[in-house]
Amino acid sequence: LPQTIYLKAPRGFYAPNQYLKLNKSLYGLRQAPRLFQEELARFMLRIGFEVTGDGVTWARTRLTATGVEERLLVGAYVDDLAVCSSSMAEFDTFIEELKGTFELSEHGRMTSFLGAAVHQDPTTFEVAICQKEYAERLLDAFKPSGGNKRTPLPPGAKFKTYTGHATTVSTKWYASVVGSCLYLQALTRPDISYACSQLSRYLKNPGPEHLAAANYLLCYIAGTSHLGIRYSALGDLTGLGQRNDLSSFVDADWAGDLDTRISQTGFIIFLAGGLVDYRSARQRCISLSSAESEFVAASEVARNIKGLRLLLRDFGLAQEGPTYVGEDNAAVVAMQAGSSILSRSRHIDTRQYFLRELYGEKHIQLIKVPGGDNPADALTKSLSSPTFLKHREHLVQSCSGLFGITEPASDPASL
Repeated sequence: LPQTIYLKAPRGFYAPNQYLKLNKSLYGLRQAPRLFQEELARFMLRIGFEVTGDGVTWARTRLTATGVEERLLVGAYVDDLAVCSSSMAEFDTFIEELKGTFELSEHGRMTSFLGAAVHQDPTTFEVAICQKEYAERLLDAFKPSGGNKRTPLPPGAKFKTYTGHATTVSTKWYASVVGSCLYLQALTRPDISYACSQLSRYLKNPGPEHLAAANYLLCYIAGTSHLGIRYSALGDLTGLGQRNDLSSFVDADWAGDLDTRISQTGFIIFLAGGLVDYRSARQRCISLSSAESEFVAASEVARNIKGLRLLLRDFGLAQEGPTYVGEDNAAVVAMQAGSSILSRSRHIDTRQYFLRELYGEKHIQLIKVPGGDNPADALTKSLSSPTFLKHREHLVQSCSGLFGITEPASDPASL
């Protein structure tokens, strides 16, 4: 342990009020995850691994006697490891190396990870992830009323800070609902990202409209618990790239926050037909025009794409051409390569030069798409049901028939 820590002695083992000095970390200690990560890092480096660009994934490449390159990838989340290998022999070797240092349990082909069910089809090379069981537990705990809904929030919904005083009971209920939904959207449900982004702003003092919106979101989840993210060897389904190419869409809602007039960023990044990164969040600065807000959003997705391209390079999937980003603002698309300056404000000016640098290095390229064909729009505002459902097809897909999942029965109240 890097610092001195004392533990109250277990009752019945020592005298009352006696404390013990810890010589090493214990499970459940606040410092335990970091200490385990440090120990794992030392082990991985010792057996020839290199950390990849994301800092939590490890890669090792070896050449066989016949000159064949064998690659092993290990993703770590504290003490949960996901291992991917191009060779079963290399996989077995790594497991034996792990057993020589750590106690571990093997679970075979991955069927779940961090609470999400994982489906792998070795014949079609399709992978799907879904959290239906988690969603059903969430619904059983909070028991929403009102019937299934077709959108996460009422179409056109906007919220403001509640000026009254919420009760302790309602505040606790609201925080529990929003926190549970945030975990659901973080892994497999980008379609509720905007709703979660909006509702999470009012955790300290939720008003009646916020409580009603949280219940509305639960009603939407009740009718869509079978949805998840699917990846296919058939390749990119967005029309912006090829099978192993990243592709993306980005959008912004200018001055959408009624309390601060801060804009909302929404972006989605695809690989192999499914989302690998997405975000719906308020921007960190106030934009003075819609073009400024779009440029801020474009610079944010560009930063994430840059990191993903480095990660894929470490995985042996280097991106040969630029990553295409669908953007519905023609001015922003034109400015990525032009000499005109959108704003002399430093926070906008630096983003423009950053974006142009990535464009010049052929890392990204913004392309104009019609506003009605930009699925990132679903992460910036509450849309009408037909528009949202159109965009949702790009965000999540039905996992019915996988994992023994069946689609929830239709509810007349959802129509």
